[in-house]
Amino acid sequence: MTSSLSPVSSAGTDLRRRSDRLQSWLTQLIWLYGLFSILGLLGVGGAVVALLAVSGLPGADAPGGPLLVALVLASGLLVLVSLVLYVLAIRAAKRALAGAAEAGEGRVSPTLDQDVRRLNAWLTLGQWGTLVGAVLGLLFGVVTSRMAGALSSDAQVPSTFVLFGGLIGNLPTIVLTWLILASVKRFFSHVSLRARGSQQPVGPAAGAASGWLMFVYVFLWIAVGLSALSLLPALLLPAALGSERGADAAVGAGGLFALVAAFLALFGWLYSLLLRLVGHSRLFALEVAAQLDQPRTGEAAPLPDPWLNIPDPR
Repeated sequence: MTSSLSPVSSAGTDLRRRSDRLQSWLTQLIWLYGLFSILGLLGVGGAVVALLAVSGLPGADAPGGPLLVALVLASGLLVLVSLVLYVLAIRAAKRALAGAAEAGEGRVSPTLDQDVRRLNAWLTLGQWGTLVGAVLGLLFGVVTSRMAGALSSDAQVPSTFVLFGGLIGNLPTIVLTWLILASVKRFFSHVSLRARGSQQPVGPAAGAASGWLMFVYVFLWIAVGLSALSLLPALLLPAALGSERGADAAVGAGGLFALVAAFLALFGWLYSLLLRLVGHSRLFALEVAAQLDQPRTGEAAPLPDPWLNIPDPR
C-alpha cells in the first residue's frame, strides 16, 4: 500500500513545486511589465512634447495634428489601464494555478470554480483585447499617414496600403492568440469539472494546451535569435568603420552601447521569464492531467474523449 501511494505523493510534491515556481515568475513578470510601462509613459510624454513643438512651426498646421496628439495621449492612458488589468489578470492566474495544483494533489479548494471562472474571464478579455489593440493600431497608422501627407506630399502613404498592411500583419496574431487562450481556458475548465467529480478526462484538453504552448515556446526562441541578430550591426559598427574611425566611433557611441546593454538586460530578463513560464506551464498542464485522470477509489475510470477515438486501455 505504501509503495503504491509513494509515486502519487512524490508527483503531488513536484506539482506543488512547479506551481510555486510559476507563481514566482508571474510576480517577476508584473514587476517587469511595470518597468516597461514606465518607459512607455516616458516615451509617450516625449512624443507629445515633440508633436506640440512641431505643431507650433509655420506650415505645420496639419488637419490631423490634434487628433494625432489625442491618440498619443490616449495611448498613454491605455498603458496605465493595461498595467492595472495585467496585474489583476496575473493575480487571477496565480490563484487558478494554486487551485489546479491542489486538485492534482487530491485536495479541492472551495474557491476552485470561482478562481477558474475569474481566470477564464480574464483570458476572454485578453482575446478581445488583442482585437481592440489591433484596431487602435490601424487607426493610429491611418491618422499618422494622413498627417504626414498633409505636411509633405513626398511622405504620403496611401491609407488603403496602411490599412491592408496592418490587417495582414495583425490577423495571424489575433487568430493565434484567440486559439492559444481558448485552449488554456478549456484546460482549466476541465480541471474544475474533473475535480468536482466529472468523468470527462483532463488529458485531451491538457494535450491541446501543451501543443499550443510548445508552439509559443519555439516562437519565443526564434524571437530571441532575431533580437540578437538585430543588435549585431550596433556591436560591429566600430570594426566596420576601420581602426581609426572605429576608435572614434567607439568613443562617440558609448551611449549607444549603454543603451544596447540596457536593452539586452531588460529583454533578456523578459525572454528568460517567458521561456520558463511557457516551458513549465505545458509540463504543469500534463502533470495535473496525469494526476486527475487516475481512477479514484470506488470510481470507474474516466470516459475517453470521443473526439480522439482512442480506446481506453484500462
